[in-house]
Amino acid sequence: MNTPRLYCQDLSPDAVTLDENEARRAARSLRLSDGDPVTLFDGRGGVASGRLQISEDDPPARRSSERWRPPSVRIEQRSFVEAPPRRLILVTAAPKGDRLRWMVEKCTELGVNALILAEFERSVVHVRANQAAKLRRYAIEACKQCGRDWLPAIECGSSAITVAEDAAGSCFVADLNPDATPLSRALGTWDDDTTFLIGPEGGISPAERDALSSRGVRTVNLGATTLRIETAAISIAAVWANSV
Repeated sequence: MNTPRLYCQDLSPDAVTLDENEARRAARSLRLSDGDPVTLFDGRGGVASGRLQISEDDPPARRSSERWRPPSVRIEQRSFVEAPPRRLILVTAAPKGDRLRWMVEKCTELGVNALILAEFERSVVHVRANQAAKLRRYAIEACKQCGRDWLPAIECGSSAITVAEDAAGSCFVADLNPDATPLSRALGTWDDDTTFLIGPEGGISPAERDALSSRGVRTVNLGATTLRIETAAISIAAVWANSV
């Protein structure tokens, strides 16, 4: 059985107190006991192993009460995982409903470095900057599951064209045009820093297409069928993840 993984923003003290979300998960979902081993990660490459410390005067029966004191972790060993040398930034319109959460989770599992939910002219779903914290929580849960030590950056509300202007390395946009470069062929031209734009279900507008073309953004065809936003994102991320 793998050692349970918990998220902690600060791994600098010798003993860290878990925040409410992680404490509840340790006590309720994982049913951990005093002295059980755990692994902590801070989402920035910091990893620590240690043992859970639960106060003797804080029995399980009280762990749902307001007086419950979150457990701490006594850190025994620290390490650091270097950031991946290659970066994939996905700039997408926001899909509807639970499909957004699913996209965040799967992109995290596949190693996407940044997910920018941007505004396109034909965007239907508008995700505001203050919603990034909730989406980041989904990414944290995905990191626990897949063993990833670096959280993806998540941003909301920026203009897709502005993001493309600031992109480093190679930059592509998904396009249904059959004359666009197939994804498999474009793969060989990806830089270590690659930005990929995915527009809304109504597609990018002619004005956006012209603006991106003038900035050197290259069009890529993802196949013969029309994909939903989240399907396109996962397709690109999976190809990228397996191109090492």
